[in-house]
Amino acid sequence: MSELHPIYNCTEEELYIVATTGWTSYGDNILGFTGLKGKYIAALGVSSLSEIEAAKLLPDNDSRSSVPESIRLALIPFADTCLENWMKLKCYIEEAYPGDLANPMVKSAGKEAHRKGSNYSWSEIVSMNNSGATFIAEHKTVLEMGTLNMPAAFVTTFSSGKDAFETNYQSYVHAQQITFGGTAAKIAANNNVYRHLIAMLKDGQLIFRLNESKKELFIFSSILSLISRTGISGFKVWLIDSISELPVTPYNAKIQPGDITEIADANGMIEVKTGANLYNMVITAAGYPDYNEGGIRVVTGTMSRKKIKMVKVVVSD
Repeated sequence: MSELHPIYNCTEEELYIVATTGWTSYGDNILGFTGLKGKYIAALGVSSLSEIEAAKLLPDNDSRSSVPESIRLALIPFADTCLENWMKLKCYIEEAYPGDLANPMVKSAGKEAHRKGSNYSWSEIVSMNNSGATFIAEHKTVLEMGTLNMPAAFVTTFSSGKDAFETNYQSYVHAQQITFGGTAAKIAANNNVYRHLIAMLKDGQLIFRLNESKKELFIFSSILSLISRTGISGFKVWLIDSISELPVTPYNAKIQPGDITEIADANGMIEVKTGANLYNMVITAAGYPDYNEGGIRVVTGTMSRKKIKMVKVVVSD
């Protein structure tokens, strides 16, 4: 399953404010919408505002992450016990296998996993515990050296530390899974808020296309710029032919994230009004290969400009 990503170009809080503002404008101008589509009734505005409130109530990333973080901190003492037990095992190995024999035996018992696990890499501590337990089981008699080296009770000590860590580690993994599921639910809810809002705003722009003041009420970037108290953000693109340097038109530009589609004007220009973010743009123009521009950075309150020269496809006879 692919990871879920936000499709909105703003913070969660900005999305909720823009959406609430947009649907409030819908309610104020309901008569203009009812003549366009049968779905546009007063109840749609009410249910859409309820959808926004429901998305708000889902826990955000900070509140979700605090749960596994607290479990992670609680896991550290159990990991420390395991790391200390392994160091004791290493001591017993070096006593039982002196000289050149010690190093390969210590490696077999999980030396590398111990090194990495010392930085609290949980999977490495699991590996270290397993290697150590296996080594003890296979070499117990040699390690004990009668009663001169490893105490008989250490077998239980090592096993108990291993079991305690694994029990708490499973709680941590489970909490992480819940966190990831909660994150996906929050993003999915926000994405639905955005999709439903954008569909209505597009129709609002159509309905009020001849009334500029009302049309502005149904443009996402315009609402966003008002609530954020900044100038309009985005970028302008001018497409010209590489040889003639005449404008290339018509063409379509698809911008992500946000699923934004723009169509060039007669001068080969598009103006994309959007929030601060990093964008990717794919341009499609007849007679030219598709143009892909990645890493377009939009800074709040700034409209950047870019001129692109397109090389026409040469068709051989």
